[in-house]
Amino acid sequence: MLDLTPIDALLALALLAIPVALSAWRGMGIELSLLVSFGRSLLQLIVLAYLLAFAWSLTTAWGMLIVLGLLWLVSTQLLTNRVELAGIRLWAGLGLLLSLIVSVGYGVMVVLRPAPWYLPQLWVPLGSAVLAQGVNSGAIAANHFNRALQQNRSDVEMHLSLGATPTQAAKSYQRGALRAGVLPNLGTVAIAGLGSLPLFMGGLLASGIDPLEAVILELLLILMLICTSLISAIVMVTGVEKLSFNQAAQLKIH
Repeated sequence: MLDLTPIDALLALALLAIPVALSAWRGMGIELSLLVSFGRSLLQLIVLAYLLAFAWSLTTAWGMLIVLGLLWLVSTQLLTNRVELAGIRLWAGLGLLLSLIVSVGYGVMVVLRPAPWYLPQLWVPLGSAVLAQGVNSGAIAANHFNRALQQNRSDVEMHLSLGATPTQAAKSYQRGALRAGVLPNLGTVAIAGLGSLPLFMGGLLASGIDPLEAVILELLLILMLICTSLISAIVMVTGVEKLSFNQAAQLKIH
């Protein structure tokens, strides 16, 4: 096990000098952007560290659920902000909640089976990873579908005028949006392993876990993220459809 100290943290921070110096040397002009981006990341990581320390100290299921609930609320807001459609918050929260229940619930309760079952060291990291994936896939799928409906308004309205339901008229655009939301994650999964050591697995190995156990956990996480991509994308696309047509089955103008 590693025994890191504040001195080690300062030494890690010093590594930032290399990209800043390279940017200045090559005249890229991104030194300030690097510093600002890193500063925001550092602040969030500090907050996360205290949140995790709090979560690790919890001895009841309610405490773990509260931490997961806070992460879910933040992720729901992030997904809502990234989608260019009013009223999508309910669908964003629903998609992320289903992702937590199905992906993390199955992974922890069926595969890992910790004692006690509410062990925050498993629920919180896996839940955070699933929520982040849900935000990304859901936003891509929802925005892709919304833009496709508006850009192909005449085609959608023609199908509606011929008696098609909103779902039938938008079916081909739904498929394209779902593929757009899911395929980037599949591309990342395809090179995981010998082509690219996943960060999650790398962290496990650095902590001293057995390589075979690290592989099993990484495989579980990969499948959880794939499930999450599909669940979040499907729920968000469904939400966009419901919000894009009125009760008379007419396409709204956004």
